[in-house]
Amino acid sequence: AEAGFFPGVVYYLTQWAPARERARLIGLFMTAIPISTALGGPLSGAILHLDGVGGIAGWRWLYALETVPSLVLGFVALAHLPDTPAQARWLAPQEKDWLLRTLAAETTFREAKYGSRLGATLADPRVLTLCLAYFGVEIGLYGVILWLPQIFKAAGVPHQMVGFAVAIPYTAAAVAMVWWAGTPIARTSGCGMSRGLHWLDVSASGLAPICQARRSCQWPPSPWVRSARSRSCQFSGHCRRRD
Repeated sequence: AEAGFFPGVVYYLTQWAPARERARLIGLFMTAIPISTALGGPLSGAILHLDGVGGIAGWRWLYALETVPSLVLGFVALAHLPDTPAQARWLAPQEKDWLLRTLAAETTFREAKYGSRLGATLADPRVLTLCLAYFGVEIGLYGVILWLPQIFKAAGVPHQMVGFAVAIPYTAAAVAMVWWAGTPIARTSGCGMSRGLHWLDVSASGLAPICQARRSCQWPPSPWVRSARSRSCQFSGHCRRRD
């Protein structure tokens, strides 16, 4: 379900937002990832403590209180969200006309320049390169999501506080994403087609702490950090034991 949800939302936004606004809107949409993780960690931990209440296992409580509302909201969105601006009742006629003309002009320009054949698009070397890059991003993302609680636990963080500890980096990420989406950089990314340069900036900023983490694996400074980093090094396979 998740694999189709994200590209579906991105495609949906392209049906509503001109090119110069898409980077900002997609950035704001993607803040749901760190926000949900920051809130979901402590919330899920609290729900799991309901284990045995009413004779129901904790994971069943988790499913009922988190999964079922999400499924219901999906059907509500399907029923009430219009497909295109032409179906939007809340837009004034002038706004609707401007938006439809702008999107139509962008579509015509894009198809004239790049074509509209699906097979040619999927076989484009640029698309394949971006797919490979995104695959690497997702590997790193899920590596952090799946193993960060274990790293905190190995570092000696109490079990009941792990969810709150996990929330800290994701809260910082959400704040940074909202700030980034509101900067002129986001607008120039969509309008000036300079996405490559912005990806380079963001990738470089993410590479720095990774390099520092790898160096830290080589010489842990304290026992509890040694325990956490040793576990992290085991996951990454890059640890050099020197202690």
